[in-house]
Amino acid sequence: MGNLARNTRLLAALVLALCFVASAGGTGYREDQQILQHWNGSSWTKSNVRVPKGAIDLAAVTAISASDVWVVGTNSHGSVADPDYWLYPLAEHWNGRLWHAMRLPTPSRGTPYAIDDISAAAPNDIWAVGGAGPAYTVIEHWNGKRWRVVPDPEPLTDLSGVAALSPHDVWLVGYLNTFKHDQTGIRMLVEHWNGRTWRRVATPHPKNRLLQSVAASSPSDIWAVGGPLLLHWNGVAWKQVAYESPPAHRYSIDAVAALSADDAWAVGSAGSRSLVEHWNGHRWHVVGAASFKGSSLSAISAVSADDIWVAGTTGNPIRPFAAHWDGKSWTVVPPKNAIGHADWVTGVAALGRNDAWVVGSTVFP
Repeated sequence: MGNLARNTRLLAALVLALCFVASAGGTGYREDQQILQHWNGSSWTKSNVRVPKGAIDLAAVTAISASDVWVVGTNSHGSVADPDYWLYPLAEHWNGRLWHAMRLPTPSRGTPYAIDDISAAAPNDIWAVGGAGPAYTVIEHWNGKRWRVVPDPEPLTDLSGVAALSPHDVWLVGYLNTFKHDQTGIRMLVEHWNGRTWRRVATPHPKNRLLQSVAASSPSDIWAVGGPLLLHWNGVAWKQVAYESPPAHRYSIDAVAALSADDAWAVGSAGSRSLVEHWNGHRWHVVGAASFKGSSLSAISAVSADDIWVAGTTGNPIRPFAAHWDGKSWTVVPPKNAIGHADWVTGVAALGRNDAWVVGSTVFP
């Protein structure tokens, strides 16, 4: 569906499952398959969330303060064909010293779920979304004491992004499965929470499109991206916005960050290079200095106009990638990697140039 970030995570999950199958035959599979690293201004430090058993696929991270960080993803065991296979949503909280597992309820007991994205409006107002394919969608809310499921009236949806502004202003993006004449299609999906109910909001070019990421700087300044599409909400309606096409036949915009009405960033890939575009309030333009060869970007975190983090993958074999913008130039600061491992970075969250987190998955030989 033209979405690099989602396809990357699906590929990572597939490789993790294959590793489990191989482990049954006596190979050297390891269960610490996760990327969770912290940047302190000079280097990356590895961290780990712990589960009783199984593989960990970390999908997204949000940072509220140095002592209030959340990561979400999936804890899985076995392969789909195994009778003991299970797939559970995962949420872990950092209190400044340790990671603590937080119980996530699910709408249907026994149904496998994954969490794909998380957004925090406040320490007691955090939203996480995901599911298990288009048949099982999950929306969860943290009120400062516990997570609870918030029912979604839309059937057959797959949610991939969330942006929370307040308890009564939350946006979700993804796609809706449509069935016609025994054939499956997809339609772009955008939903809004007003504090009481979810409402589907009309979008341009809805057919056969998947929105991957959504970001908001205010109730009247929201961006959503996915594949070749870039949409903007002005407080009244969603409109498609033109952007500068990169010099590549194949390109994808996979993540977006919004600081203000005249300062937004979008990242992805263009051919064999990374893609970064910037919005100045009038138009989008390609940031040529951020075209990193052999890299693709799947995550971005914007602290200020001179403090931007981007993350993704680079090289062959795949290695984690991250770079920082200080307002004048980019500095590549790759997270730690073990030679020969295949690493996927899918999330980044920053509090400043000396305080950032990246998450993802890694496969050990």
